Order: sequence, then C-alpha cells, then structure tokens
Amino acid sequence: MGLNQNSTERPGFTETDASTFMNEREVKVKHAGPGIASFVLGLLSILAFAAFFLMFSSTLYQYANTYATTGLDPEELASNPGFIGSLVLFAIYVLFAFAGVILGIVGCSMRHRRKVFAVTGLIINVIMLLLVVGLIIFGVIAQQVSL
Repeated sequence: MGLNQNSTERPGFTETDASTFMNEREVKVKHAGPGIASFVLGLLSILAFAAFFLMFSSTLYQYANTYATTGLDPEELASNPGFIGSLVLFAIYVLFAFAGVILGIVGCSMRHRRKVFAVTGLIINVIMLLLVVGLIIFGVIAQQVSL
C-alpha cells in the first residue's frame, strides 16, 4: 500500500486533474464590450457637461453685462451663438449619458464577462442623468422664484 518510488502518480491527483487545472487558468474572462462603451460614454458625457457648463455660464455672464442697463431680451439670448452651442452640448451630454446607461445595463447582464467597466459606466451615467434632473428642478424653482 505504500507509494511506489518510481511512480510519478500521487494519491488524489491525476494527470487529467492537472490538465484541467491548467486549462481553467489559461481561460481569461474578457471585459464586456458594451460595458467598455458605457464607461467611455460616461467620460464623454462628463466632458460634454463641463463644456456645456463653461459655455453656458460665459454666455450668461456676457449677456448679463451687456443687457444689465437696458433690460432682459430673451429673443436676443435665444439667437446668441454661445447659447445655441451650449444647448447643442447639453443635448449631446444627455444623449451620451442615456446611451451609456443602456449599454451599462447590457454589459452588466452579459454572462462570463468582466463587469468592472459596465458597473463603473452605469454609475457614472446614472449620476450624469440625475444631474440633468437636478438642473431641470433647479430651473423650475428659479423661474417660480423670479415670478
């Protein structure tokens, strides 16, 4: 019942176990493609929001300085190229965040894939969409106070 000195076999461990173990270690789980796309869209939505905020605030600052003495003219503000550009950036920001949420959900639901980028992208994009909701609520409250 002793172990044969010339045998390479060990009790409880066979060659097929060793090859299975090696094959399992060689298989690397890939990242979910939609998850990576969600993460990238989240970063792009942050950049679009920053550009929107800078352009919109500078446009309002110039508008406030120009029309401080003559009064407000909403039609003049609506035709201002800086204001139109900031609205385009806002639309891009919302579209990127919305698409990022969808891709993040798809990436999180994929099997046998890493979900790090999908979860991170989903979190970033949900925060960015909550920021949109916050801006809308802020705008409604600000308009009610100014009436």
